[in-house]
Amino acid sequence: NPAHMLIFLKYKFNPKSVKVIEIKRGNPFEIKQKDWISEHSPQGFEVRYQIKKHLFSKKSKYQQIDVIENEEFGKMLFLDNDLQIAEKDAHIYNSALVSPIIRAKIPLNKIAILGGGDGGVLKELIKYNPKKVSLIEIDKEVMEASKQFAQSIYKKPSYESKIEIIIQDANKFLETNDNFDAIIYDLTMHPELLVDKSQKEFLYNIFTKIKNSLKEKGIMTLQCCSEYDTKTLKLLKEILPKYFKNINFKKIFIPSYCKNWIFASATVK
Repeated sequence: NPAHMLIFLKYKFNPKSVKVIEIKRGNPFEIKQKDWISEHSPQGFEVRYQIKKHLFSKKSKYQQIDVIENEEFGKMLFLDNDLQIAEKDAHIYNSALVSPIIRAKIPLNKIAILGGGDGGVLKELIKYNPKKVSLIEIDKEVMEASKQFAQSIYKKPSYESKIEIIIQDANKFLETNDNFDAIIYDLTMHPELLVDKSQKEFLYNIFTKIKNSLKEKGIMTLQCCSEYDTKTLKLLKEILPKYFKNINFKKIFIPSYCKNWIFASATVK
């Protein structure tokens, strides 16, 4: 009996972790892997993450939310099977969005984070004692899951640090809020999967609003895409120069993503 053999081997070797693949005989060949989560790439490959423990799984109004624990990367947050952040290297991602603002040596009086419901960018930003930060997240369930199951990443808001959490669509928020020293774009670059708009239409629309919501010398930072997503990068290089100057793209390796990720910064034109 394979199950009994597995118990015997675990007892004898006392392994640190055990991975089980169930193979169904016959044709077609099928593999059932309930202890893995797969992130599919439009560029023709996938990355699979072994689930040491499934901490949270829920379908919200907007997306499927999963928090798992992985042997190597710790707690990991997925939205629709797309990895957002991992405990082990969250600091790399968060710093990539915050550090250009700090290097610019601008006043940190009023900053907005668009997206970022996992709280990691907020956690990095408040190290520099900003006067006021607004975090705009459309899906409250993402914040609740991160707060409960990924506390090492999530930063709990406090009135003392003058943080306001706004549950709202980022586009609507930008229509009625302005005069920001900096805006951090931590939203998806593929909104066509969520809203009834093309990627190009959505990005033109939101970057127009971001530009209008920034002060004269305001700065924007953004997460762009995988280095393999050349279509999105090409589109950004078309759109951003219409509204911004001093545009700087930077490629940074994120270990949990298993690939380089592109970040950018720019100032109001």
